[in-house]
Amino acid sequence: MKNSEIEETLTRLLTDPLETKENVLSDAIIKTENTEDDKNDRSLQQVLVKRRRTKREMSAMSAEEKYELKKAQNRESSANYLARKKILTSLLREYRSEIEKNLEMVKEENKDLEAKISEKNQLGELKKLKSTLKKEKWWEAEGILKEKDQVLEQCSSKIESIQTTRKSHPSEIPISTLNSQISRERMKMRVAGIEREIHRLQLEFEYEMSVNEVLKQVLDNGNEEEIKMEIDDF
Repeated sequence: MKNSEIEETLTRLLTDPLETKENVLSDAIIKTENTEDDKNDRSLQQVLVKRRRTKREMSAMSAEEKYELKKAQNRESSANYLARKKILTSLLREYRSEIEKNLEMVKEENKDLEAKISEKNQLGELKKLKSTLKKEKWWEAEGILKEKDQVLEQCSSKIESIQTTRKSHPSEIPISTLNSQISRERMKMRVAGIEREIHRLQLEFEYEMSVNEVLKQVLDNGNEEEIKMEIDDF
């Protein structure tokens, strides 16, 4: 991907609605796969490894040659997959860092606003409001976070299963195949873990922004009755 395309992807991640972010990341992966630089850098050996063999070619190969070819194909397939996932992981980490930065900024602002409100002895009602807001936000988050937890559990379980198979050294399954499967599952876990953290941070940010809005209204109104009305509204 070109620098301009990476910047465009990050901008869309920060501005697009949550439900379209998966499409943004998919577009980024497609662009990565179709990058001309990647095509030009592909070596002749990689092309030869990926080329499909005819039945005649396969029948002319010894069992050892077939085994070595399969190992080489697994390495090539795994390398391409991991390269795409590494770019996805990098984009997700940048997105997470941006949310963390914005979250810290709004938290600091909220602390300053709360300090001003405390001077008016209105913190009791404010705590009730924050508690109500937090319950609502984490109720929204519960389903999403559980879904990501399930992905993590499935990947972990699959890795354990593959490792068990690898220890038994079955002759019909090349060790390289099992190793590439483990690498894929570990990468899936890494991506799912970052996505889970992003969802959690996003919801925390939305919560802090809701609190921020109310804090500003409270300061503008300066009235305890108005705080109670804000609680009722939420």
